[in-house]
Amino acid sequence: QHSGHSFKPLDEEYEIHKKKITDEIKALKLRLEELNGLKRDINKNVDTVKYAKDDREVEMRTVYDNMVKKLESQLKSKLDTLKGQKISICNETEFLEKILETVERELKQKSKSELISSVGHLMDMFSKVHDTPMTNFASAPVPADFISEIVPKYQSATFCLKNFSMLKRKADPVYSSHLNCSGIKWRLKVYPDGNGVARSNYLSVFLELVEGVSETSKYEYKVEMLQHRSARSISNVVREFASDFEVGECWGYNRFFRLDQLEEGGYLDPEEDSVILKFHVRPPTFAQKCRDQTWYISQLEESQSHHIEQLSNLKLSLKERARGSQDTQPPARDVIVEEEVSDDPHIDRTENSIEANDMNLTRNVDELYDDLPSSGINAEYGGTETGVSSLQRAATTQRISKV
Repeated sequence: QHSGHSFKPLDEEYEIHKKKITDEIKALKLRLEELNGLKRDINKNVDTVKYAKDDREVEMRTVYDNMVKKLESQLKSKLDTLKGQKISICNETEFLEKILETVERELKQKSKSELISSVGHLMDMFSKVHDTPMTNFASAPVPADFISEIVPKYQSATFCLKNFSMLKRKADPVYSSHLNCSGIKWRLKVYPDGNGVARSNYLSVFLELVEGVSETSKYEYKVEMLQHRSARSISNVVREFASDFEVGECWGYNRFFRLDQLEEGGYLDPEEDSVILKFHVRPPTFAQKCRDQTWYISQLEESQSHHIEQLSNLKLSLKERARGSQDTQPPARDVIVEEEVSDDPHIDRTENSIEANDMNLTRNVDELYDDLPSSGINAEYGGTETGVSSLQRAATTQRISKV
């Protein structure tokens, strides 16, 4: 029954298996120790993150407290200005009230002869009042704007829709000029007769991102319709929102304002037949504004490199054409030598012919320079409005004279 089997002592086999289990236990304990070490590292990391958050919170609170102090300082300055304006007006009103009280009392209490004798005194008081013009008290309103260190300021542009009645009959969209906001280009897209379901009933106004970064980005914007009969902005219609824009995309309002209420509300100027819109755009954070400016700088640098390359190609072409013109001219050195030793009138005619050729060559080079774009030459050499500096022309003429 046990043929072919080998037998070992029980104790020996026990020790072998016990050693395997012991080795595994050691490996598991080592693994457990490593896991506990990783857990301790994570706990330390958690504490580090929390401490960093607390430190950043302290920084932010400090910055916030400083910004609040600055706001309070701005508010105090504005209120002091308003207080000064108010005190000036109050002093003048008190002075007028006293004069009125004095005059009315004299009118009631004095006899006719006494009143006639005091007219000079009363007129002196009246003249003192009129010596101070009302413009001294009509101060400009203090703007209710405060500088923010968290959110950038709006950048704005105005769009006047002239011949509004004609634009409304066409039913086509009209576009404003571009507003450059940190290198990002915007424009208003307006449907004078409404867009889509709002056609013939509402003025439709949209903001379009014309040129900007490739990624979708959120921007805050306001569209404002100005009331031509009032200088106070409180009477204007304002729509404010924030949207995620892609290049070429529009966001806005199909039902911006009812067309039949434009003139009644004072937003359509019947004499000029115009409606004035003002639009404001800003990135929500300074970090995004810096990103936009960085993108714009890279676009400018790329454009600059392209222009420099074009200029280099033009300079190379100019040299090749000038060299080709020089190669076509007859050699002049022998003729000049002959002129020095000969009185033959034929030589004089040859000399005149060579000078004429030199002048033609100089004129050809000038024409080549004139063919170059003036902006590129000016940027590289600081040339005149014609595109080429007198120093360049002189250098070219000098090279020709050596031929």
